[in-house]
Amino acid sequence: MESLQNMFNKLAEIYGRVPEVSCRACGRCCISPHISVIEFCYALVPLRENQAELERVVSLVVADHPDFPGQRTCRFQTADNLCSVHSHRPLACRLHGHPVLKEMGQEYDVHCNKTESLGRQLTPRDVYTLLDAVNDLNRRCYDHYAEPYWVNGFTPEVWLTIAVTPSPRPLFAKLREIIGEACPLDVLSASFTQTVALEEKLTLIEEFHRRVASGRTESIGELLNRIQNDFPDTGTYYYFEAEMYRKELQKRGISL
Repeated sequence: MESLQNMFNKLAEIYGRVPEVSCRACGRCCISPHISVIEFCYALVPLRENQAELERVVSLVVADHPDFPGQRTCRFQTADNLCSVHSHRPLACRLHGHPVLKEMGQEYDVHCNKTESLGRQLTPRDVYTLLDAVNDLNRRCYDHYAEPYWVNGFTPEVWLTIAVTPSPRPLFAKLREIIGEACPLDVLSASFTQTVALEEKLTLIEEFHRRVASGRTESIGELLNRIQNDFPDTGTYYYFEAEMYRKELQKRGISL
């Protein structure tokens, strides 16, 4: 695998293509972000250089966001509504406030009416190009669309759960290894307590694929419902994949 430092350099170059926006630091937008593994590792860099701050951020038990149902507040947000990893914040946060997101129909008011772009205006094509560049960078580390798991991004809580939880699954063992290159896993394990129900969700995903492969489709709709709805702490992971399978099975005339 290419060195993490080389990937960090390339990620910084990608981030540099995003014009800065003004920000009033109201804190309302600080939802636990959906980020890729390389972005998560990059966000750990400024924390890794300050042991006390790393322990503080990792040990936080983040609450549900008061304005956005099903979302959590961001553990990187400081008490004065600033960002503890601002120089290394992920693409999702850098895009926030750009008018193009409203044009693209993003939910949760992520376009933010309180900001004005200080640089050039991004187009939808710009946004997709940036997303593709980050995806390509992560693809050099692992196969993020390997069935049955399909892992392209997670919230920090899920990445931390992966970091502190050994897994027999090759993909998740690989992801844990990548995070460990960025920050010692024992340091993260010593501070992180707010684990999510990822293992339970993975077990259901595996059961779903076993049933499909064997032709046992009884109660498969209920299984998809559980995968989509029973694990809000894992964010949107596998929600849209489950919806895709639901539509495909319905096309085949399978009753869900």
